[in-house]
Amino acid sequence: MTTKDETIFKVPKLLADGSNWVTYRDRLRWALSARGLLDNITDSIPEPTNPTVNDPPPDPSDTAAIAAHTSLNRGYAIRIEKWATAEATVKQCIASTVPDSIFNRIKAKKSAKDVWDAVTEIFEDRSTMVAIDLRLKLQSIKCGENEDVRTHFSKLAEMNERLASYGVTLTDHEYASILVGSLPSIYDPTLSSILAAAKLSKTALNPDTVISLITDDHDR
Repeated sequence: MTTKDETIFKVPKLLADGSNWVTYRDRLRWALSARGLLDNITDSIPEPTNPTVNDPPPDPSDTAAIAAHTSLNRGYAIRIEKWATAEATVKQCIASTVPDSIFNRIKAKKSAKDVWDAVTEIFEDRSTMVAIDLRLKLQSIKCGENEDVRTHFSKLAEMNERLASYGVTLTDHEYASILVGSLPSIYDPTLSSILAAAKLSKTALNPDTVISLITDDHDR
């Protein structure tokens, strides 16, 4: 049976190639925030110190001093247990959702923040490079004159969705421009009409409009 806490804390597995890094990163942060543990990866939370560690033992005859000393020690015990539990919970959440190869690289880290910083360092750079390469491919892909334009648009849409999964979201105008630039010259009359209409209406190119009109042209 799944408990409420387990449902809130559920985080997808991070893939070894980092292709779902952005989604994983954001969902893990949300999960930790729901449990009040986000600070454990955003800040270095020091281990609580015992306020009485350097104090001399209270006079056995001074009941008030003994009570105060005991109260401070109990408060410290509660704080240290809470801190240790939070750190262990965050580290376990990360450890259980990363590939074994990554776990072996981070398991020697002491704090939860150190663990998270190590994972972030590995995948942020990797994700950035993959996103740059994917965007270049998206901008360079061309539709052949005899190619099914529906298949071509589907291919571009899939690449655009993958790019978004890496945290790079193209504006409608950017994506529409890529669609236009990917088409062969046989669609120039339709594209000229689309561009003229956008200019007259003083609106940005809309990818849905480009796809709809070019598909209609292809079907005819």
